Amino acid sequence: KEKKERRQMEAMVKMSLFNGAIDEVVTRLSAKLEPLLKQMIRAEISPKTYVLFWMLEGYDLEVPVAAYEREVEKIRKAIGAVGESAEMGKTKRAREEERLRALEYKLKEEQSRQTDHVERVRAYLRAEKENLFRQTSNANPSLLHTCVLPRAMFSESDAIYAAKFYLLMHTQRTTCFQTLFITDKIMCDILPVVSLLSENEAQSLGRCLQLILSQHAAWHDDTAAYDRDCKDTPGFNMRLKKTAGGEMKGGFAKHDMHAKLLHKWQNRVSKSLQGSLNNTAADYVHLRNCIVVATKMLPCFPLLATDAESMEKAAGGLRDREKGRRDDLSLKAASYVVLLKTRKMQLRNHAYFGCKEPVQPAAAKAAAAAAPAKAASTKAKPLTASAAAGIKSSSTSAAAKSSGAAASTSTTSVAAAKNGVRKSTKVVNNEEKKEKEREIKKEVAVKAEPSEVEGPSLPPPSTSEEKREKEREREKEKEDKGGERAAKRTPTTSSEGDRSKKRRDADLLGGVAARTLLLANKKPKNELDGVVARESKKDDGRNGSRKAEEKESRREESSSSSQRKRDSRRAETAVEGAGAGDEGGEDGEVPPSPPGVRRDEERASKGGSNGATDDRESRREKEKEERRGKAREERKREELKEKIKERENKEPEK
Repeated sequence: KEKKERRQMEAMVKMSLFNGAIDEVVTRLSAKLEPLLKQMIRAEISPKTYVLFWMLEGYDLEVPVAAYEREVEKIRKAIGAVGESAEMGKTKRAREEERLRALEYKLKEEQSRQTDHVERVRAYLRAEKENLFRQTSNANPSLLHTCVLPRAMFSESDAIYAAKFYLLMHTQRTTCFQTLFITDKIMCDILPVVSLLSENEAQSLGRCLQLILSQHAAWHDDTAAYDRDCKDTPGFNMRLKKTAGGEMKGGFAKHDMHAKLLHKWQNRVSKSLQGSLNNTAADYVHLRNCIVVATKMLPCFPLLATDAESMEKAAGGLRDREKGRRDDLSLKAASYVVLLKTRKMQLRNHAYFGCKEPVQPAAAKAAAAAAPAKAASTKAKPLTASAAAGIKSSSTSAAAKSSGAAASTSTTSVAAAKNGVRKSTKVVNNEEKKEKEREIKKEVAVKAEPSEVEGPSLPPPSTSEEKREKEREREKEKEDKGGERAAKRTPTTSSEGDRSKKRRDADLLGGVAARTLLLANKKPKNELDGVVARESKKDDGRNGSRKAEEKESRREESSSSSQRKRDSRRAETAVEGAGAGDEGGEDGEVPPSPPGVRRDEERASKGGSNGATDDRESRREKEKEERRGKAREERKREELKEKIKERENKEPEK
């Protein structure tokens, strides 16, 4: 008991100290602010209310219990994981657990301090609820325009604070605070406010409206909560009237009246947003802000099934209309439609709010009745414009001719009508013929050109082709001769020679086949110009490939000759460095050829009868072999001379 009494005394002392401190700050700031406020605002709202609203924050009005509990649960899971981990040592595990428990203790202590602070702020507002608003009819509009709406546009946290301050003023039964009037003013006049905002301001305002409308929907769904929070409160006072004593009194709204008001707000917001989204001449900023606000209000709007369908149609129309023009608007509208369809909420009908279903007007009923008759009339095939023109002209000509008697006019008009129909059918037939001719011309124009005809490429039918064929035959004979020579050296080159023969034969066959195809088609020369140019390009490419192969063979010869020279130098140095008692060679022996020469000989033997080899290459190889043989003989002679000299020098010594 003593501990409880001490705690109560400490709480009372803290409360008195807090009230004194906040009174001092508020009075000092209100004294400085009073000359800056307009006289109209000072007459409706006290400077103390203005200062309190802009001085407090969301954490001063409500404790985020869910956030604290979430963080504490994370810390407890981390403690369990540390206790079960086998990687940590015993001392390290103990330190980590101690650190986490200290953090949990700090969070709980901070939560308790936060709850005490919120209780003190609420107690102060509860004590000052009689002095916050003046008993005037414009007090609530002034609060809305100078406090609630401006702060709700700053950021989402400020929007949440504005909604919580609004609900706190209601639940604390603040004198002259009209909850229903402020809500009605916001929901009915939403469009002028939304059209002048930036995107971030629209998001913040949508969040504030969503919190306010969600709370009203919760009061409507739960009658017990409505009786506890709204019954006989100043905020739900419908009509304020001054009595003889100067007091403001009026009747209080019941649950069914509140339901009708909620139905009215839903309809007003729906009509405002639909009118903006369906307006093709609306401004970009206005359309964007309407979509943003509607997206933010999805948890509480629309609650009616009819409003949901109409909003979906309006957003879908905006999505299709702005696609390709302003893709950001189209994307926002498409995302709103998807969120509206996937929203997990039970849609209500008008009877749920105690209202009747809307009756269709007489014009709508007449249009609905005329719809099937119009559909049946549209099924009949109408005459073409040309047929109607023919009928009209024939009837007029018949009427001009039959201006004699009344009976004759009727008969001639019928005949004229028949003749007109015949003429019109003739005109239709002529038009059909013309259309068919146009289609045939298009098909002829779309047909593939000679360059796109499938089959073998067509060579130019000129005398140069005969020369090329003769040159190919000569090259073929040379390749056959070279292939026979190379076949004696290496058996593998025969297959390569066969491949080259096949290629040449295929080219010749392709030329013959192309010529036969040319004679069969009998195409004029001017249509085959592109084919001739392409074939000449192919011949140029073949000649270029031959030149490239010749260049590569020359490079290989130069590299092999340089390698031979290096090897010969190395062999000469090795022979000079060899001593008299060298056992590597005797008189009359021929030293083996160096490794570089051996590689060149192998390359020459593998040269085969390729398409690029000819008599010139064979002559070059023969000359190379003769040079190699001469070089070897000279080396042998020099080595023999040196050995003879060495022996002659050794004999006198012996």
